[in-house]
Amino acid sequence: MGGVDSKLNGRENASPKKTKIPSPRTYFPAGGVDWFLPFYDPLAKLLAKLLGGDAVLRAFVNQMSLARGHRVLDIGCGTGTLAVLIKEHHPGVTVVGLDPDPRALARAERKAERAGVEVHLDRGFSDQLPYSDASFDRVCCTGVFSLIPREEKETTLREVYRVLRPGGSFHLFDLFKTPRGSFLWPLVKPGLRFEVCNEDQTIALMHQAGLTNPRKTGQLANWFWPWPLASYQASR
Repeated sequence: MGGVDSKLNGRENASPKKTKIPSPRTYFPAGGVDWFLPFYDPLAKLLAKLLGGDAVLRAFVNQMSLARGHRVLDIGCGTGTLAVLIKEHHPGVTVVGLDPDPRALARAERKAERAGVEVHLDRGFSDQLPYSDASFDRVCCTGVFSLIPREEKETTLREVYRVLRPGGSFHLFDLFKTPRGSFLWPLVKPGLRFEVCNEDQTIALMHQAGLTNPRKTGQLANWFWPWPLASYQASR
C-alpha cells in the first residue's frame, strides 16, 4: 500500500501538464481592415452605381430560381447586402447569413432592421458550417471564395455539398483571375491577400466536392473595374 500511496502522492504533487490553448482563428474582415468597415457600404453602393445599380446582384439572385419555402444560406454575408436583398424580393424565403466578422454582422443586423425584413445571422467559418446535413435549398457565396486559402476552399465546398438538400444548388460570385490590367491595379495590389482560382480550377474544385454540373454562368469585367468577376452554379 505504501508504494501505491507514494505513487499517488507523487502524481498529486507533480506539476500539472500544460495544455496548449489554440489561438482564435483569423479572418479577412468585411472591409479588408477593421477601420475601413464604416466606408465599406458607401463604397459598395458607389461601385454598384458605376456597374449599373443593383442589376448585377439581382441577376445573381435570379440565377437561384428561388421559391416560397426555400432556405438560403449566404456564406460570408458581410454587412448583409445580398441577404437583405434576397429577403426583400423573396419574403417567403428563409435567409441565413454567416460571417466570422462580428462587426460586419452587427451592421447586417441593423441593415435588416432598417429594411423591415428578418434575416437570421450567425457567426462562423465557411469550412465549418454550423448547420445540419441537407438543411438548405440554396447556398450562395459572393466575393469571399478568393479570400480563403486553398485547403479551406476545398473544405468549404465539401461543407456546401453537405448542407445542401438533394436537388439544391450552389451559387458563387467571385474573382476568376488576379485583377491586373486596370488603372486601379497599383492601388489594389498592396492590399491583396487573395488566392484566386481561375474558371477551370474553380469548376474542378466543385467537382471534387461532389457537386454536379458546375459551370460558369457569366462574368463582369471592363476597363475601369479592377476585379474581374464571374458567376458559377452547381447542383447537389
